[in-house]
Amino acid sequence: MQMLDTTETTTTTRFLAVKLPKTQRFACSKKDIKSTFPNQELGSVSFRVEKSFSLGAGYSPRPKLLGAVVAHLSLSRFNEIDQSLSLYGGPHLTLYAVRTDQYPQAAAEDFKSTTLPKMKEWLNHQLSKPATLKRGNSEAFLVEWAGNKHHCHLLRWN
Repeated sequence: MQMLDTTETTTTTRFLAVKLPKTQRFACSKKDIKSTFPNQELGSVSFRVEKSFSLGAGYSPRPKLLGAVVAHLSLSRFNEIDQSLSLYGGPHLTLYAVRTDQYPQAAAEDFKSTTLPKMKEWLNHQLSKPATLKRGNSEAFLVEWAGNKHHCHLLRWN
C-alpha cells in the first residue's frame, strides 16, 4: 500500500486516499461520493486499508458482523455543535479496502446505486433533527458485505 499525496479540500470536505494493489478495491470512488454528496455535507472522507475493524466500547447496539466492513459514516453531535472542536469539521465517511475476490464489481455497483443513497438519506435525517436531540451523543451508519449483500447497521454512542 502506498500513501498518495491526494489530500484534497473542497469547500468543506477533505479527502484522504491511498493507492491500492489490483487485488483490492473500495466500495465506491471519490467521484461517486462527490456525486451523492454534492453540497459538501461531509467534513471528511478517508479511504483506508485496515486488517480488521473494531468499534469503540460505547456503541450500541453491538452488531454481530459476519462479513467485511466496507463503509462507516459517523456523525458526532459534539463536533457538529462546535466544529472548532472537531478533527474533521463535520460528518466523516470512511471507506475500507476489500479484496476483489470477496467483493465483486456487482457489489460495488449495488453500493453506489443503493447503499450510498441510503447513507445520504440517513445523514440528512440526522442533520435535520432539532438541536435538543443532538447534544452529547454520536451516531454511525456501518455497512458490511456479507458475501452476497450489504447489511446496514445503525449505531449510537452512549
